[in-house]
Amino acid sequence: MTTVIALIALGLSLVSLAWQAWSWKRTGPVVKVQVTNAITDAVTGEPEHYVEVDAVNKGRSATTIMGWGFSMPDGGNVHQMNPLRISEKIPFRLEPHSRARFFIEGDALRNVHRERNIPFKAMRPWVDLASGKRVRCRKSVPLAD
Repeated sequence: MTTVIALIALGLSLVSLAWQAWSWKRTGPVVKVQVTNAITDAVTGEPEHYVEVDAVNKGRSATTIMGWGFSMPDGGNVHQMNPLRISEKIPFRLEPHSRARFFIEGDALRNVHRERNIPFKAMRPWVDLASGKRVRCRKSVPLAD
């Protein structure tokens, strides 16, 4: 009987430890970066293609986004120099369980692809947080070479 009670206690301890580890990992901001294609007429009145970068805060604390862009394999970055009015303004306060949306013209990335001979699959979106951390997207730009 003592062994059964000890095994039950051990099982509950492991469950408690797992819960505490998961809870600790969610403390503070937990930002994930996603990238998609977008078509909108909000800028020019005519439907145009954009690449949308989303920063989603899945954590329990707010953070501030200080910049965003696309990293290139040659060590350079591509930024939207003139922010589009459909993008969030930088710096942007990203509250818990919310998202920020940033847009760049698809043609701007096509020009980089053509001029610098960089494949789209090598272009990775990122956002910079006020903490100094750069959060990179696991996916590349969703355009075809």
